[in-house]
Amino acid sequence: MKSTFKLFILLFAFSSFAGAQGLPNNFRQLLNKAKMQFTMPPGFKATPVLDNGDVVYDFAVKSNTSGLEIRYRIWPIDMTVTNPNALFEPMLITMGLNISGGKMVQPQRYPDESVKEEFGADAGCTSAVPVNSDFGKGYTKCMFSAIHKDNVADAYIFYLFDNQDEIMSALTTERVFHALKFK
Repeated sequence: MKSTFKLFILLFAFSSFAGAQGLPNNFRQLLNKAKMQFTMPPGFKATPVLDNGDVVYDFAVKSNTSGLEIRYRIWPIDMTVTNPNALFEPMLITMGLNISGGKMVQPQRYPDESVKEEFGADAGCTSAVPVNSDFGKGYTKCMFSAIHKDNVADAYIFYLFDNQDEIMSALTTERVFHALKFK
């Protein structure tokens, strides 16, 4: 019995290590610095990060069965900036303007208790825009969210899609919507 338990622990540790090793080194470093964890969403695979002049992002995954692509940007807090914990929402608005080609967005705040319970964050917000930029080339819509942990980091998650059903499926699947969160 003891050897079976040891084998289970060893296999679990190896699979966790192997999963982390599959992430690009720069993304793993950002996760560590931001005290975050990322779990590859089921049914998704890593896809290349594309250079664009609109919104920088660090890592992306694409669905194996639909046209949904999810992009991630992690931004560790710079404590030398004045009021660094108040920047995530204006940054989300700026990114929305860049993705939409200038369409103003009105972020909706997540309830504080929910964002803390679901993402380990202190605050968060979300919005959606039609895509009119190189960032979302090949897609028609983008829903995006920001999650913020005081004095630690901001993270931005971009859901690029064409079909409303694709995004609704992602939002209701725990391991897709909560793939990135604070520890």
